[in-house]
Amino acid sequence: MRRKKPRPRFPGLKLKDEDRELLRRKARERQTERTWKRIRMLQMLDEGKLLSPATIRSVAPVSGAGG
Repeated sequence: MRRKKPRPRFPGLKLKDEDRELLRRKARERQTERTWKRIRMLQMLDEGKLLSPATIRSVAPVSGAGG
């Protein structure tokens, strides 16, 4: 059986200042839960955090805060 080459480690994500501001503004608006999670994941990656499946599940907004 052939072994797959391991993927290179994800180098992280660094947003531009204007992109950070856009995400901050969008996060304050009414969003669907899916969109809100995507925004929050981008913010967390920009902060240098690693996203495990458990982390992704935990970024869900409190009931009623999403769309």
